[in-house]
Amino acid sequence: MSVQSVFNKYAGQYDQSRKKLIPCFDDYYQTMLEVIPFGQDSALEVLDLGAGTGLVAGLVADNYPVARITLVDIAGEMLAKARNALAGYDNDFEFVTADYVAGESFGPVEREFDLIISSLSIHHLEDEPKRNLFRKIFANLKPGGVFVNADQALGETEAIEKVNHNKWLEQARALGATEQELAASLERMREDRMAPLDDQLQWLREAGFAEVTCWYKNYSFIVYSGMKR
Repeated sequence: MSVQSVFNKYAGQYDQSRKKLIPCFDDYYQTMLEVIPFGQDSALEVLDLGAGTGLVAGLVADNYPVARITLVDIAGEMLAKARNALAGYDNDFEFVTADYVAGESFGPVEREFDLIISSLSIHHLEDEPKRNLFRKIFANLKPGGVFVNADQALGETEAIEKVNHNKWLEQARALGATEQELAASLERMREDRMAPLDDQLQWLREAGFAEVTCWYKNYSFIVYSGMKR
């Protein structure tokens, strides 16, 4: 089953279990917001890659009420949920159903951005498409623009990856995740193609990014960023 099919399948229940399946949810997304280096009154052009049901776009809208936010996702059912979830905001939103890997721009969107964000999406790509995407993100940022990714990384060794996985199961169950919710998550995880954190940071540098750093790590959950000078 493709990534698109899996996420269309689970669009209706994805948000219900998210806080249980991301045990570090609050710190994870708070860090993502805190490292965005722009004032809250900035009229930012923002691009959300793999935007899903609009969770991160909503968090950004809460903090940047005059930002223009473009949401791109391959799963149309997810974006339909996002459109409903974001209906109460005053921000200008654009919803684009497209594969953000394909082409030189992001679907029909052909402009540069101040901020490109992504959450729990890029880890579905194989290594070379990740590297190509980082180059594409760099090319589509304005000078001074920033890329922030809240994602997951592969453990540096098989033993470390096993600890990451087992800790996730333990913490998710402790937060009340049902076996049905875990089974659905594990099905989605079959589409994961995670890469080690150090590799991802190096690929950002190779793409041209400066100030590359990891701001947050909790087992496999990571938040990192880079800037286009």
